Amino acid sequence: MGQVPFYGKFFHTTDQNARAVLPIRFRSNLGEQFRVVGGPDRRLCVMPTVKFEEFVEEVLQSATHLRSLFDARLDKIRHALISNTEDGSTDIQGRMQITEAHRTYAGIESKSEVVIVGVGEWCEIWSRANWDAYEKGLDSDSVREAGLAIDDIWKELAQAQQDA
Repeated sequence: MGQVPFYGKFFHTTDQNARAVLPIRFRSNLGEQFRVVGGPDRRLCVMPTVKFEEFVEEVLQSATHLRSLFDARLDKIRHALISNTEDGSTDIQGRMQITEAHRTYAGIESKSEVVIVGVGEWCEIWSRANWDAYEKGLDSDSVREAGLAIDDIWKELAQAQQDA
Protein backbone atom coordinates (compact mmCIF):
# COMPACT_ATOMS: atom_id res chain seq x y z
CA MET A 1 0.00 0.00 0.00
CA GLY A 2 1.29 3.42 -0.90
CA GLN A 3 1.05 6.83 0.64
CA VAL A 4 -2.29 7.96 2.12
CA PRO A 5 -3.10 11.08 0.07
CA PHE A 6 -5.91 12.53 2.21
CA TYR A 7 -5.65 12.76 5.99
CA GLY A 8 -6.36 15.29 8.69
CA LYS A 9 -9.19 17.65 9.53
CA PHE A 10 -9.45 21.32 8.61
CA PHE A 11 -11.98 24.00 9.53
CA HIS A 12 -12.90 26.72 7.07
CA THR A 13 -15.61 29.32 6.56
CA THR A 14 -17.11 29.53 3.08
CA ASP A 15 -17.07 32.90 1.38
CA GLN A 16 -20.10 34.89 0.18
CA ASN A 17 -20.18 32.74 -2.98
CA ALA A 18 -20.15 29.48 -0.98
CA ARG A 19 -16.60 28.59 -1.99
CA ALA A 20 -14.38 26.56 0.33
CA VAL A 21 -10.60 26.68 0.31
CA LEU A 22 -9.17 23.17 0.08
CA PRO A 23 -5.89 22.50 1.90
CA ILE A 24 -2.94 22.66 -0.50
CA ARG A 25 -1.96 19.02 -0.01
CA PHE A 26 -5.52 18.00 -0.84
CA ARG A 27 -5.50 20.13 -3.99
CA SER A 28 -2.25 18.59 -5.17
CA ASN A 29 -3.64 15.08 -4.67
CA LEU A 30 -6.97 15.89 -6.36
CA GLY A 31 -5.47 17.34 -9.53
CA GLU A 32 -6.95 20.09 -11.65
CA GLN A 33 -10.29 18.34 -12.20
CA PHE A 34 -12.05 16.08 -9.71
CA ARG A 35 -15.49 14.77 -8.81
CA VAL A 36 -17.79 15.86 -6.00
CA VAL A 37 -20.34 13.27 -4.85
CA GLY A 38 -23.20 13.68 -2.41
CA GLY A 39 -22.30 10.96 0.10
CA PRO A 40 -24.04 9.42 3.11
CA ASP A 41 -24.78 11.50 6.20
CA ARG A 42 -25.08 14.71 4.16
CA ARG A 43 -21.34 14.88 3.42
CA LEU A 44 -19.71 15.76 0.11
CA CYS A 45 -17.05 13.30 -1.05
CA VAL A 46 -14.37 14.96 -3.16
CA MET A 47 -12.47 12.39 -5.23
CA PRO A 48 -9.74 12.43 -7.83
CA THR A 49 -11.42 11.64 -11.16
CA VAL A 50 -9.60 8.34 -11.58
CA LYS A 51 -10.63 7.17 -8.08
CA PHE A 52 -14.24 8.15 -8.74
CA GLU A 53 -14.25 6.20 -12.01
CA GLU A 54 -12.71 3.15 -10.29
CA PHE A 55 -15.27 3.42 -7.50
CA VAL A 56 -18.24 3.63 -9.88
CA GLU A 57 -16.86 0.79 -12.02
CA GLU A 58 -16.61 -1.41 -8.92
CA VAL A 59 -20.20 -0.59 -7.97
CA LEU A 60 -21.49 -1.23 -11.48
CA GLN A 61 -19.58 -4.50 -11.86
CA SER A 62 -20.76 -5.84 -8.52
CA ALA A 63 -23.98 -7.13 -10.06
CA THR A 64 -25.29 -8.53 -13.29
CA HIS A 65 -27.16 -6.18 -15.61
CA LEU A 66 -30.41 -7.94 -14.80
CA ARG A 67 -29.90 -7.64 -11.07
CA SER A 68 -28.83 -4.02 -11.30
CA LEU A 69 -32.06 -3.23 -13.15
CA PHE A 70 -34.36 -4.84 -10.58
CA ASP A 71 -32.52 -4.64 -7.26
CA ALA A 72 -33.78 -1.54 -5.44
CA ARG A 73 -30.66 -1.40 -3.25
CA LEU A 74 -28.36 -1.20 -6.26
CA ASP A 75 -30.71 1.34 -7.80
CA LYS A 76 -30.35 3.55 -4.73
CA ILE A 77 -26.56 3.33 -4.83
CA ARG A 78 -26.45 4.16 -8.53
CA HIS A 79 -28.78 7.13 -8.10
CA ALA A 80 -27.03 8.40 -5.00
CA LEU A 81 -23.55 8.12 -6.48
CA ILE A 82 -23.87 8.86 -10.15
CA SER A 83 -26.75 11.32 -10.43
CA ASN A 84 -25.47 13.42 -7.50
CA THR A 85 -21.99 13.85 -8.93
CA GLU A 86 -20.57 17.14 -10.24
CA ASP A 87 -17.25 18.08 -11.77
CA GLY A 88 -15.06 20.12 -9.48
CA SER A 89 -11.98 22.29 -9.71
CA THR A 90 -10.24 24.98 -7.72
CA ASP A 91 -9.36 28.49 -8.75
CA ILE A 92 -5.89 30.01 -8.41
CA GLN A 93 -6.59 30.79 -4.74
CA GLY A 94 -7.51 27.17 -4.00
CA ARG A 95 -11.23 27.83 -3.68
CA MET A 96 -13.71 25.17 -4.75
CA GLN A 97 -17.18 26.25 -5.79
CA ILE A 98 -19.85 24.18 -4.07
CA THR A 99 -22.88 23.88 -6.35
CA GLU A 100 -26.30 24.95 -5.12
CA ALA A 101 -27.55 21.35 -5.21
CA HIS A 102 -24.62 20.16 -3.11
CA ARG A 103 -24.94 23.09 -0.69
CA THR A 104 -28.61 22.25 -0.16
CA TYR A 105 -27.87 18.55 0.25
CA ALA A 106 -25.00 19.08 2.72
CA GLY A 107 -26.53 22.00 4.63
CA ILE A 108 -23.74 24.38 3.65
CA GLU A 109 -24.50 28.08 3.27
CA SER A 110 -22.53 31.14 2.28
CA LYS A 111 -20.29 32.32 5.10
CA SER A 112 -20.82 29.12 7.09
CA GLU A 113 -18.26 26.92 8.76
CA VAL A 114 -17.33 23.65 7.06
CA VAL A 115 -15.05 20.81 8.06
CA ILE A 116 -12.79 19.31 5.40
CA VAL A 117 -11.77 15.80 6.38
CA GLY A 118 -9.21 13.52 4.74
CA VAL A 119 -10.32 9.88 4.72
CA GLY A 120 -7.65 8.05 2.74
CA GLU A 121 -8.37 7.99 -0.99
CA TRP A 122 -10.57 11.10 -0.98
CA CYS A 123 -11.60 13.99 1.22
CA GLU A 124 -14.98 15.09 2.47
CA ILE A 125 -16.67 18.41 3.09
CA TRP A 126 -19.20 18.59 5.92
CA SER A 127 -21.24 21.43 7.33
CA ARG A 128 -19.95 22.09 10.84
CA ALA A 129 -23.32 21.11 12.34
CA ASN A 130 -23.47 17.79 10.45
CA TRP A 131 -19.84 17.01 11.33
CA ASP A 132 -20.36 17.77 15.03
CA ALA A 133 -23.43 15.49 15.12
CA TYR A 134 -21.53 12.71 13.31
CA GLU A 135 -18.41 13.08 15.43
CA LYS A 136 -20.43 12.60 18.64
CA GLY A 137 -21.01 9.02 17.46
CA LEU A 138 -17.26 8.41 17.18
CA ASP A 139 -16.78 7.48 20.82
CA SER A 140 -14.14 4.92 21.72
CA ASP A 141 -16.64 2.06 22.03
CA SER A 142 -18.15 2.62 18.57
CA VAL A 143 -14.72 2.96 16.98
CA ARG A 144 -13.56 -0.22 18.71
CA GLU A 145 -16.69 -2.05 17.54
CA ALA A 146 -16.18 -0.85 13.96
CA GLY A 147 -12.54 -1.93 14.06
CA LEU A 148 -13.52 -5.40 15.18
CA ALA A 149 -16.06 -5.64 12.33
CA ILE A 150 -13.48 -5.01 9.58
CA ASP A 151 -12.80 -8.71 9.14
CA ASP A 152 -16.55 -9.40 8.76
CA ILE A 153 -16.87 -6.62 6.20
CA TRP A 154 -14.03 -8.06 4.10
CA LYS A 155 -15.60 -11.53 4.24
CA GLU A 156 -18.97 -10.13 3.09
CA LEU A 157 -17.32 -8.32 0.18
CA ALA A 158 -15.43 -11.44 -0.87
CA GLN A 159 -18.63 -13.50 -0.74
CA ALA A 160 -20.51 -10.91 -2.79
CA GLN A 161 -17.80 -11.00 -5.46
CA GLN A 162 -17.99 -14.79 -5.61
CA ASP A 163 -21.78 -14.67 -5.93
CA ALA A 164 -21.66 -12.11 -8.76
